Amino acid sequence: MNAVAPAPRLKPLDYQLAIVEYLRSEEPGVWEWFSSNRFREKHAEQVRLDILKATYRLEREGHGDLYAIADEVRGALGLEIP
Repeated sequence: MNAVAPAPRLKPLDYQLAIVEYLRSEEPGVWEWFSSNRFREKHAEQVRLDILKATYRLEREGHGDLYAIADEVRGALGLEIP
């Protein structure tokens, strides 16, 4: 397997930075809510629930070929995740 250089870190687009600046200066209450841990936790919980409702879980035992491909990609990207 060939070693793959890690991808450069992604940075926000200028448009996204402009939205952040606008919300911070013109809508501080909105910015505070969306940047809060409470919102992030609630959003993450909703995303997890949506994924569970809309997907089919593929177990390693029944889909070993797909897991082998995923393991190879994970290794090539240098990821340390299950």
